[in-house]
Amino acid sequence: MGKAFLPSTLLSFFFLWFLLLVFLTKIECTVTYDAKSIVINGQRRILISGSIHYPRSTPEKAKDGGVDVIQTYVLWNGHEPSPGNYNFQGRYDLVRFLKTVHKAGLYAHLRIGVFYEPQGGPIILSQACMNHDCFSIENEYGPESKAFGFSGHNYMDWDGKMVVGMQTGVPWVMCKEEDASDPVINTCNGVYCDAFTPNQPYRPKMLTEAWSGWKTMQLCDHLEKREWRRS
Repeated sequence: MGKAFLPSTLLSFFFLWFLLLVFLTKIECTVTYDAKSIVINGQRRILISGSIHYPRSTPEKAKDGGVDVIQTYVLWNGHEPSPGNYNFQGRYDLVRFLKTVHKAGLYAHLRIGVFYEPQGGPIILSQACMNHDCFSIENEYGPESKAFGFSGHNYMDWDGKMVVGMQTGVPWVMCKEEDASDPVINTCNGVYCDAFTPNQPYRPKMLTEAWSGWKTMQLCDHLEKREWRRS
């Protein structure tokens, strides 16, 4: 384990979940949590997040829809369509998008990359390990953590301490990780989160991904194919 060769790579598979206030103007903001909710400047907030990708929509539209937090991937396939050819203009003006989020009175959850979602990762990882010190990542590591037993627990503990040591000033969460250590918040990713409880009583209950429509679509597609085979 060592340093990352790009800051975005080090952060790539962590969900810096909510409240990355990455606006160019300085914002004084205190973000903590208790057993009931996230606490922003001393006030409890129930945050409703929605994915609005900046080349496709606007924060004003999201605010009309009732969300508090705008989540977006950084769409590197549009920002660097070919090696060394960068594009941050027009609908790909990420800085302008974040400023607009701020002006609309919303928060930003920025999923930095290395590409978007998990795509592109293995290629970058192989290049990094050939040419640089290897680095560690985490993305819904829970099932793998259980498989590795004590070593998996130690890895997740190290992971949590490493990201907290970055001193970003906002809480971190781990998705689909029951073993998250203090002060990282463990959250629910899935379909049935109504019975979910955090692994410590002083942490808020948080749902980071609601597997709803797209999971239903996958199930319907599976059942349709099964019925087709029977016929």
